[in-house]
Order: sequence, then C-alpha cells, then structure tokens
Amino acid sequence: MDDKALTAAARQRGVAVSAGSRYFATEPPAAHLRLGFAATADLTELDEGARRLGSVLRDLDPRQQ
Repeated sequence: MDDKALTAAARQRGVAVSAGSRYFATEPPAAHLRLGFAATADLTELDEGARRLGSVLRDLDPRQQ
C-alpha cells in the first residue's frame, strides 16, 4: 500500500498522519505510517481517529472489498 496515498486519503477524512517512508534513510522494507497523538487528546477523539483511519485502509485495500 502506498503510504503517501494513505496519508492523503486520511487527511481528507480529518486524520493527520505522516507517510512513514520519509523517516527512512533508504527505501523502507514496507509501507509505514507515523501516528502522532497529544497527551491532551480525548479518548473519544482517538477512537474516532482510529475508526476513520480503519475506514481509509479498507477503502484503499482491494483485498477488503
């Protein structure tokens, strides 16, 4: 899965993640995401972000269709 496409799709749904490939000095062995969260984040917000990210993953992964 393309981490840059996943990052763009997640942002369209209000979830800010970073493409993990930018954190590797060389080509990463697989797609990665960097998930950040604030200590002040409400658990409800974290749950909603995870739900939205899961939805994005299902939409982009043809095996989930």
